[in-house]
Amino acid sequence: MKRTLHRLRRRGPVDRRVSVRPQHPWYVKVVAVVLLLGLGYGFSYWQFMIPHSPDSPESDAYMAQLAMSERQLQVERATRSNAIKEMALLQDEIMRLKEDVAFYKGILTERSTAGSPKIQGVKITRTMNPLEYRYEINLAQTGPEGKPIRGSLHLTVQGLQDGKNVSRDIVLDGEQVGMMVNFKKYRRVDGVFSIPESLQARSLLVEFVEAGDTRPRLSQTFSLSD
Repeated sequence: MKRTLHRLRRRGPVDRRVSVRPQHPWYVKVVAVVLLLGLGYGFSYWQFMIPHSPDSPESDAYMAQLAMSERQLQVERATRSNAIKEMALLQDEIMRLKEDVAFYKGILTERSTAGSPKIQGVKITRTMNPLEYRYEINLAQTGPEGKPIRGSLHLTVQGLQDGKNVSRDIVLDGEQVGMMVNFKKYRRVDGVFSIPESLQARSLLVEFVEAGDTRPRLSQTFSLSD
């Protein structure tokens, strides 16, 4: 017994202190992981967006290049539109020159009595106003050159009005129904005339009455229907 007590005294008291580690619930760990991932994603997104922010030099250069491209596109569209319009005008001018060449050629090559007038050509087109027409009438003296031709030009619209066939004289020169013309080789008469809204125009009668005559020397009818 004494030996046992002696041994215990030599060994000293036994240290019974134990370290305790706190235990966190599993959902706290999950929340922490989610927060860390969110912070990482936010930091990455912030770094990615900094060079592309509206106030950055790269963004300013991109916007300037975009504006320049838009201006160039507008210029190209305007140039293309103007080119199309100019081409249409050139085509109209070419057609007009061809008609003039045919007109003058007909005057020079046709053989007839000197001093004989002729309606060489008539062109009638509707304007943007459905009640208005633009006309172009070419008068010529065929054959060898003779004395000047004097007379009056008359235009008459023929059509239906209130279910009846009617004729309406067109005022060409101020308040006069007929236009006085005087030419030696050729004469071009052009202008615009309008018709009543109630009139359904079908044709245009062109007449030329020489000075001193009561009946038309020339008379031709041209269609006005679309």
